[in-house]
Amino acid sequence: MLGIQGKLTKVDTTNVTASAVRGELREHVHETYGYQIYRLVFNNPGGALAANVFYKFGATSSLNIVAATDNTPTLNVAGLLQTALPDQHYGWALVYGDGLATADAAISDAAPLTIESSATAVAGAVDDTAVATLEHTLVGVARAAPTVAGTFRMFVNVL
Repeated sequence: MLGIQGKLTKVDTTNVTASAVRGELREHVHETYGYQIYRLVFNNPGGALAANVFYKFGATSSLNIVAATDNTPTLNVAGLLQTALPDQHYGWALVYGDGLATADAAISDAAPLTIESSATAVAGAVDDTAVATLEHTLVGVARAAPTVAGTFRMFVNVL
């Protein structure tokens, strides 16, 4: 049982106070992407967090998030932000369903995705690297893959 606590009407709001318990899961039905599940997260690393990239739980607290790094194991991934999150604010991170992500290069349609492993990558961006030894790091599948670097639609599953 996932313990989903209710429905969200707005997933693009951020607040200095929590609108739910940190880590709580909520359902949302997006007008374009359909059924989604979001997790309430808190930005406590000292700067704004960008939209459309993955974040992981902080090393000292599962309640705070930091930029995801190369091949972060799926169990450590907090979610994919769909809205920029100012420092010291709460927001909602996508953990299941279709959403927008960032790629640093072209991605193949329907390719399994991991968090970018290139030294020049945007932290938290995704890549369709061969996954033969990275199965534990899969975060989703490309839906409408870009032919160049940029934002694209993907299916996310980091529950």
